Amino acid sequence: MGFRNDKTERLLFMEYEEAKITEEELSSNEPEDIKRCLNAGILPKCYENTIMDIEVQEQDQFSCFIRHQDDTVTCPISYSLTRVRTHKDGSARYQNRLACQQCPNRCTL
Repeated sequence: MGFRNDKTERLLFMEYEEAKITEEELSSNEPEDIKRCLNAGILPKCYENTIMDIEVQEQDQFSCFIRHQDDTVTCPISYSLTRVRTHKDGSARYQNRLACQQCPNRCTL
């Protein structure tokens, strides 16, 4: 679950719990219903159109970077990065000079 505010993003990791969420639970403002929705990877209606977003990741996915088929990467701050170097071992380095210069995280991939 992420909270986006201007150029910063805060992430909160929650355990995924598979559940069938009813329309009533999705619309509810009760804390237990909200928690059940979030744990199921569904954003409750009370959080729609806010700075909150939710994403379910694979169990072995340990990065907040998303690699796309066009060989670009989206970083945790939602900037699009392009490949700038491929190392001998096959690993790659991605960046977006303008975005990375102003980013508070200063991370690389």
